[in-house]
Amino acid sequence: MLPIVVISLLGGLSQGVLCVYASGLDLEGLAPRLKRTQTTIITAGIAIALLYLGVFVFDAVESVTAMTVALNAVITPWVVILAIGALRTKTYDPTDLQAFAEGRRGGRYWYTAGWNVPAVIAWAVGAGFGLLTVNTALYLGPLAEIAGGLDLSTIGSAALAGLIYTASAGVINR
Repeated sequence: MLPIVVISLLGGLSQGVLCVYASGLDLEGLAPRLKRTQTTIITAGIAIALLYLGVFVFDAVESVTAMTVALNAVITPWVVILAIGALRTKTYDPTDLQAFAEGRRGGRYWYTAGWNVPAVIAWAVGAGFGLLTVNTALYLGPLAEIAGGLDLSTIGSAALAGLIYTASAGVINR
C-alpha cells in the first residue's frame, strides 16, 4: 500500500504545481507589473488559504466532490466531441486556429455563423443527461436511479454526446 500512496501523492503534487504555476501566469496577465514569481507566490498563498478554509473551517470536502462530479457530467461530453473532431480531421491549421483570437471570420474551423451546431446540440444533450443522472450525497438527479444507484453521469453523458456527434458528422455545416 505504501508505494500506491507515494505514487498518488507525487502525482497529485505535480498536477498541483502545474495548476498553481498556470494561475500565476493568468494573474501575471492581469497584473503585468508583477513578476511571474510574485504572481505564482500570490496564487499559491490564496490557494493554500482557500484549501485550509474549505477543509478545516467549512468542511467542504463533500461539497467539492459533488461539484466535481457535476462538472464532469458537463465537461466530459465536450471533451469527447473535441476528440472525435480531432480524429476526424487528423490535421490542424494553426493560422485558422487563431482566427477567433485575431478577430477574423471564416476559415477551416468556421461553421454556421461561427457555431458548430451539431457539436453544440450533442454537448447540450449529453450534458443534460449527465446532470439528470448525477448521484452524489448533495445532489440526486431525477434519473439518478436509472442504473440502480450507479452514477452514470460522466460515462453516460460522454457516450450520448459521442453517439449524437458521430451520427451528425455527415451534416456538419462549414
